[in-house]
Amino acid sequence: MSYFDKLKQVVERKDKTGYADENLPEDLRIQMDTFFENARLMADYKLDTIPGEVLANLTQVMAKYPQYQRLAQEINMMVLKDEVDNNNKL
Repeated sequence: MSYFDKLKQVVERKDKTGYADENLPEDLRIQMDTFFENARLMADYKLDTIPGEVLANLTQVMAKYPQYQRLAQEINMMVLKDEVDNNNKL
């Protein structure tokens, strides 16, 4: 199974089951929906990345809520590490 097939499965599972927390703040739900829609496009068109603004907006909104701050920090660290790794390949 390819990476894109796995990504499609994740997006389809979210579509079927929704979010675990039904009380997500509206601004966070919007950013998560945007992220998953971009993930769907990434899988459908076999794109290498999603727009950086999508992830930046998601983590910025997550950081507003104490229960999501740590996850937002971890996502930002993964992105920064990937950026450094990619720059070192040049």
